[in-house]
Amino acid sequence: FLAKFGSQLATSCPVEQSTAQIFNVNEFTNLRRQAGLGTSVLSRVPLSATVIVLKPGSYLATQRCLNACQRQNQREIRQCISDNEVWIEVQYNGRRGFLSRKFVQ
Repeated sequence: FLAKFGSQLATSCPVEQSTAQIFNVNEFTNLRRQAGLGTSVLSRVPLSATVIVLKPGSYLATQRCLNACQRQNQREIRQCISDNEVWIEVQYNGRRGFLSRKFVQ
């Protein structure tokens, strides 16, 4: 599965569909209580798992990345996603939380 996607990054800030898959990780990513790497972990979401996107088309991001997303600047968007500055609210196994856009497709 990793070979298929390699280390590709998303090129848009939102996830427009109502479900998404976990990719771009070796084994799992962390579902977090709030957006941000420093927030508490609710659970692990394994590679290729399907999650429910709670608000398709919406996302949380730093101000710098909100600006990049609004301008649709692909280079800046890729950098923001790579830096874990764009977050998607999801539900997985009955838990609501946030995943970095870097791992959601």
